[in-house]
Amino acid sequence: MFIYTVKKGDSVSKLSKEFNINQINIITDNNLIAPYTLLIGQTLIIDVDRLNYIVKENDTFQSLEEEYDIPISKIKSINNISKLTIGETITFDYKTNKYKGYVNGYCYQNLSEGTLNKYNKYLSTISPFAYKVKEDGTLDNFIIGNNIKNDNLPKVMVIANIKEKGGFSAEITHKILNDRRIKSILINNIITEIKKENYKLLNVDFEYVKEDDKEAFIEFIIDMKAKLNEINKELSVCLAPKTSSFQKGLLYEAHDYQKIGKIADYLIIMTYEWGYTYGEPMAISPLPQVKDVIKYAKTVISKEKIIMGIPNYGYDWTLPYKKGTAADSLSITEAMELALEEKVEIKHSKAYLTPYFNYKKDNVNHVVHFDDALSYKEKIELAIKENIGGISIWTLSSSNVTLTKLIDNYFEIRNF
Repeated sequence: MFIYTVKKGDSVSKLSKEFNINQINIITDNNLIAPYTLLIGQTLIIDVDRLNYIVKENDTFQSLEEEYDIPISKIKSINNISKLTIGETITFDYKTNKYKGYVNGYCYQNLSEGTLNKYNKYLSTISPFAYKVKEDGTLDNFIIGNNIKNDNLPKVMVIANIKEKGGFSAEITHKILNDRRIKSILINNIITEIKKENYKLLNVDFEYVKEDDKEAFIEFIIDMKAKLNEINKELSVCLAPKTSSFQKGLLYEAHDYQKIGKIADYLIIMTYEWGYTYGEPMAISPLPQVKDVIKYAKTVISKEKIIMGIPNYGYDWTLPYKKGTAADSLSITEAMELALEEKVEIKHSKAYLTPYFNYKKDNVNHVVHFDDALSYKEKIELAIKENIGGISIWTLSSSNVTLTKLIDNYFEIRNF
């Protein structure tokens, strides 16, 4: 398998002949929509193990690496060559060794059965979002939809400090973490629910925890882990994407990578939302920033515990950006449908190493940032290169053929 970037004049039939692959495979592997028009800059999964190529004039190792998504070192070693000869046939080998890793997927309660079924075999666990913890230590009346009651797919109990009408609340966690009685009530309620629903893990997603509550939060994690050990269950904790222990801001200060990393079984690092609903237009998950976060995490957390977040969505901003205005969220499929509708070129940011496109509608300029086959591949390869525990998708709200195809190519799914 390799990732091909569409050029001017490309079509499905042309690529089918060039790469000796059935047109139907190109269409289904990339979820192309009839009449299967391709956009310049669009990236496609080409699912072949080997490719024979006749060297042309002006070819260089660098140009072949860029166009055919294969490292120069691999071209040289497979073909036992140190230079290119015009007219010579060389081979590109795309076979990969499977990486045994943990793949989690978050979902909302309204996830359709059809969408879930498209992800089932690519997941280790599914994490329905979320039980809301209350200031008195009780949990909201969370009902798992029948479509998520799948005994073949282990479920994670997710708890979050979310207000009744939405939004994370520092006050809810402050109240719980600093009252021993309420904390004990909450922990007992969690254990009861885990037993009742037969959850495999607990996931704690407490965000915007006050800096002054940092030690109380760690104490809660310690107490929670002790209770989970008694019933042979594991614990994962969501962490904001940090690049140092001194990172300032409400998102970061109470998330102590080193201390929490010693307690929890898994740390799901939320490596997305650099570009967010009310923020300035930018990539949701820029690769250089993700690399920096994983690099720091590995210095203080056992690498097998680190689970890297993967976004399954994009944002559409109006331009010029005005502070306080909201971007529209859209699925990866919706992003590509919009690009096709507007007949625009897909560009790739050199700063973020992710795709984006511009369009104009009703005399208003827009920019859309999202992820594609190439940026997903690079994120997955980063996880494998760093030898971390796996990845976690936020969220399974819409099917993503590109992402599941890549997971299938690279991962041997770790089962529970």
